[in-house]
Amino acid sequence: NAVWEYEATHGLYSLGVFRQEQSLDKYDIPKDSVLTTESETDGALLGADVLLSQTFGLAAKYRYLEDNNLTDPTIDRKEHLVIVGLRHQNANGFSAGITQTFRKIEFEDNTRKDEDIPITDIDMLYEFRDKAATVGLQVNNIFDEQFNWVTDQFVFVGRNPAREFLVTGRLNF
Repeated sequence: NAVWEYEATHGLYSLGVFRQEQSLDKYDIPKDSVLTTESETDGALLGADVLLSQTFGLAAKYRYLEDNNLTDPTIDRKEHLVIVGLRHQNANGFSAGITQTFRKIEFEDNTRKDEDIPITDIDMLYEFRDKAATVGLQVNNIFDEQFNWVTDQFVFVGRNPAREFLVTGRLNF
C-alpha cells in the first residue's frame, strides 16, 4: 500500500495504490479436509476533501480494484466505486449532508450478471455547545435500492440493501 497526500488551504487530496493477497482456510467437517481460498487484489484510490465556502464542504472518492480469485475464477471482477458527498455545517451546531455512492461490478465470467449499484444517503446532526453531545438522524439508501454488495468471502464490509433509518446520539464527558 502506498499513499500520497497533499494538503492545501482549501482541502486535502490523496492518491493511493495497493496490492493485497488473501488466503482463507475452512475446515470441511463431512469430508475431514481443509478447503483453501486464495485471492489477489490490485487497485487504486483517488480522493479529495474540499472546502467550498465557510459552511460547505465536498468530499469525493474513487476506488478501482481488480480482484482475481485463484480458487474460484467465476468471481473474478473489476470494480469501480465512486462516493461524492456535500455537507453544510452551520456555526450554531447544525449540519446536514447528502452522499451519493455508485458501485459498478464487472464480472469476468459471463455466468454472473454485472451490477450497477446507486445508493443515496442523507443525514442531519446537531452538536451541542462545547461539544458536550450530538444527536443525529440518518436515512441510508433512501430510494430503497436492492443489490448484492458482498461478492465473495473476502468482502467484510457491505451495505444494507434496504432503506435504513438511524437515530444516533453521543455524550462526551
